[in-house]
Amino acid sequence: FFPKPQEHKTRSTVPEVLFFGTFITLQGPQVITKAIEQYEGPPVKWRFLGKGPLRSACEQEINRLKNELSTYGAPSKV
Repeated sequence: FFPKPQEHKTRSTVPEVLFFGTFITLQGPQVITKAIEQYEGPPVKWRFLGKGPLRSACEQEINRLKNELSTYGAPSKV
């Protein structure tokens, strides 16, 4: 068996932060949304996956942050 050489695919250099779980207080998705607001580092792609009672509140907070960031001309971090 001789595998074919594979082409090197260019990947984004922007790191991705992933929350995967149930949107409940115990899992802390609301803590992550607060951390995003305070984050001042290099660009990061934030991704939330899951379901639960706090999902709607987290989505609202993320949308608010996106609007604030675009209003003030800062690069999108969300």
